Amino acid sequence: MGRRSEVGDGRVASAPANGAERELVRTFTDLHRQARFTPAARPVTPMPVRRRPATDVIDTGTVRAQPVEAPEADAPEDRPAAPSPDPPGLLPHRPPARQPRRPNHAVAAQPPARDATGEVRRRGLAGTAERRLSDVLALAGASGALIAPWPWLLAVTGLCVIVGAVRSVATQGGSVTVGIVALPGLAARRVARLLRPRSLARLPVITVKTILAALVLPAAVAAAVWVVEHGADGAVAAARLAAWQSGLRVLAAVLCLMLLAGVGETRTRRAARLRGATASWPDTAVVALAAGALALALAVVAVGPRLSGGILTGDDGLAWVPTPLRPVADGVRDDVVAAELRTLRSCLSQHQGWDWSAGYTADNPADQPDVASLSLGGGDSPGPSALVTAALAADNQLAPWVEVVEIAVGDSVVLALDRRELDHHGVRVDPATLGPGIVSGGDVLLSGGAAVDRRVALACSAGPAL
Repeated sequence: MGRRSEVGDGRVASAPANGAERELVRTFTDLHRQARFTPAARPVTPMPVRRRPATDVIDTGTVRAQPVEAPEADAPEDRPAAPSPDPPGLLPHRPPARQPRRPNHAVAAQPPARDATGEVRRRGLAGTAERRLSDVLALAGASGALIAPWPWLLAVTGLCVIVGAVRSVATQGGSVTVGIVALPGLAARRVARLLRPRSLARLPVITVKTILAALVLPAAVAAAVWVVEHGADGAVAAARLAAWQSGLRVLAAVLCLMLLAGVGETRTRRAARLRGATASWPDTAVVALAAGALALALAVVAVGPRLSGGILTGDDGLAWVPTPLRPVADGVRDDVVAAELRTLRSCLSQHQGWDWSAGYTADNPADQPDVASLSLGGGDSPGPSALVTAALAADNQLAPWVEVVEIAVGDSVVLALDRRELDHHGVRVDPATLGPGIVSGGDVLLSGGAAVDRRVALACSAGPAL
């Protein structure tokens, strides 16, 4: 082989080679000689792009492009390539596999949901009965006060004290004797809690609510019933009479209700204990208990005010008062009747034009009847209709413990009425209803009953009590 000279120094001796190899070596040598291969000298001119004829261009509008998958890693040469999946249109149609039909089993009942406190609450009617069970039972227990107000109130108070004492003894860790000894201390602490400023601040509100429920509620119901049945004339008298006849009974019933159901936090605790005691009961038992208690309460409310306590209250209504306090209570009642008589006398004198005077047997023994009297002077005597009108107004106006009403002209009693023989469940406008209580003066009632001035009788039956 010939010797090669340095690059760029003249011609390079050709080496024996084949034709193609010799041509490649010559081209490479010329490139180095012309300094076209060195990138630092000047950029390499790109090769001209060969343009295809128009007939070689494929129309893209006639070909639908297929989605291009991501490039896969290079597989070894000896691993055959996976066959391309068939187009979706060429896949054979296969019907969906049939799922086996599941047997239709009855779904088990879900357990009752628990609330935030973890207690199980009933739903529907049973849930309502469970929530109101404590109040309904307390209402049924307090309804007895509508028949015998103060004896029933004393009985409920004693029951609550006994149950509270027994529960306090049972919760003590020691023996029964230790629990009994600790009762005075527990009672003192409970009284101290009741005397806290927070409890005392609620006392006026509770008192006002109790008075409104005891007096305003019966009066409003009686007035509404009277307006529906008889019109507006006499509605005030009906409201006043209902407050007298049912106010004290409703007051005792409301006090019994607060003792049995509790107030505030005590009410919530008692309701929770009752729910815990009836948690295992079926829904029907809870609904039946609530419905029975509600039916009993409604029955007593409907007929209770029409019944008398009998031996529990006595005819004069003072049998429940302890003997040392009886003169004080009788003195208060005398003041009430004296105020009613003054109002009645003034009303009759204004509407009838006669100068009526009134009297009452105050400070009489408890076993003697209370007698109220209306009398006229010895001048011209009014007609029988004016006397019967005065008797009707007196029977509607006076308090229920007034047992006898006398109408006198001069020194003689012309009409006497025993109110213990009459019912007082509504305003009296028919003179014939006075018949069962007539002691004397039946002829006056017969002759003057047809011409009674009912407007005057109703107007004079609505005077204030104090």
